[in-house]
Amino acid sequence: MVSKANLKDYFFPASSDMYNYFVIIEGADPSTFNIIHEKTNYTRDEKNIFYSNKKVKSVDEKTFHVFVENRHDFYAKDEFGVDKDHVFLYGEKVEGSHSPSFRFISSYYAADNSSIYFVALDGVKVVTGINAKTIKRFPEDSSYRATEDAVFYRGLILENAKLQSFEIIKYSKNNFTSTDYSKDKNHVYHAGAILKDADPSTFEDIGEGYAKDKDKVYYNSNIVKDADVETIQSVSAYQAEDSVNIYRNGILYKKK
Repeated sequence: MVSKANLKDYFFPASSDMYNYFVIIEGADPSTFNIIHEKTNYTRDEKNIFYSNKKVKSVDEKTFHVFVENRHDFYAKDEFGVDKDHVFLYGEKVEGSHSPSFRFISSYYAADNSSIYFVALDGVKVVTGINAKTIKRFPEDSSYRATEDAVFYRGLILENAKLQSFEIIKYSKNNFTSTDYSKDKNHVYHAGAILKDADPSTFEDIGEGYAKDKDKVYYNSNIVKDADVETIQSVSAYQAEDSVNIYRNGILYKKK
């Protein structure tokens, strides 16, 4: 039986009067109800699995357990559950998942043999239907991963990326490192999206969100209009200048 002292760790109070009352878990059997693992929202009774106050559907309750590894760096690591066949995230079954092969990869990535999971503060992205048995790590940035099928940035597949020629464009200055840009032999990418018409062979990151190739200057994924490729340089946060103008956030701020 779960005590009120235990329950306070798993249910939010409804008012500033701490633990004045709790959310009812409909259908739970009080006599057999218990917490599956500390610091997780999964609970169970004799016949059911629950996530917070909702019943987990399509789960084999006899084999279900929270997927626990000693990975303190993995965000939301306690929100993964598995039964004999499938992976569950936030109490929902991930269709096409394969629990026997499920494992944590890094701070943000997990995988099974057919899916990649990217978990961060802004949510969860799951890509299924790929061969995820072998995953390549890019030491420059943990946001990137690759399989034999695709290259990923924060859980998004980079369109038409060629792994054989793919590289992260690393910019470092004064102990600050940027890895927002990447490229392969055909395309340049910013934050995982193709930077249209950018030239991979001459593209370089010049810092503070600015980059250039032989023809154009970029701020993040946007072209900086009328900027001079030959003289452009970043000077401070969000700011760059060429021989004529000063730019802020990629927009003309003033002439020199």
